[in-house]
Amino acid sequence: MYCVQEILKKIVDTVIKRKEIDKYSYIASLKDIEDNEYNLNIPRYVDSSEDAEEWDIYATMLGGIPKEELKKNIKMFGILCLDYTMTCLKN
Repeated sequence: MYCVQEILKKIVDTVIKRKEIDKYSYIASLKDIEDNEYNLNIPRYVDSSEDAEEWDIYATMLGGIPKEELKKNIKMFGILCLDYTMTCLKN
């Protein structure tokens, strides 16, 4: 969790440096603002929603851990299931 000072610093730095940061800031042109009927609501310009989670329907229906999930989180599964992980990834 960020403290208030860190959040304020990020906001100020973004404004002063006029940085465009994905899911955080957008530099709108006058044309953009006009096209949005002068509506300055942030969601009109910045999509801060989280990416949709992907589901492996096959693994959900038949059980087990999806291969893509194993590949992404191989460190989290650790040594305890290393043999199982390696066997699954080979197939």
